[in-house]
Amino acid sequence: MKKAYEVSGENMMLVDWAFAEVSFGDMQVAKKCLSQIEIEILPSFGQPFMLFIEGVIAYKEKNISEAKELLTQSLEGFSDFDKNPAVCWGALAM
Repeated sequence: MKKAYEVSGENMMLVDWAFAEVSFGDMQVAKKCLSQIEIEILPSFGQPFMLFIEGVIAYKEKNISEAKELLTQSLEGFSDFDKNPAVCWGALAM
């Protein structure tokens, strides 16, 4: 994912890299990735996806109440795309 981001330089690829790190790698790298993202240029579903990643980070760091709040916000954000199964169902399944 790091290589892919370096080649593309796109913010959504940075979100994907953060997700890969939070899932299989280093929480600090995931946090660093998130801090570099320009939220305003992400597609509209980017914000709920970032909230999901932040929620997973909070969960893994044992901040359960923060994780619950972030993951709930993420779910609510993704539910705004309920008419677009490519965004909604893939994200909810994850």
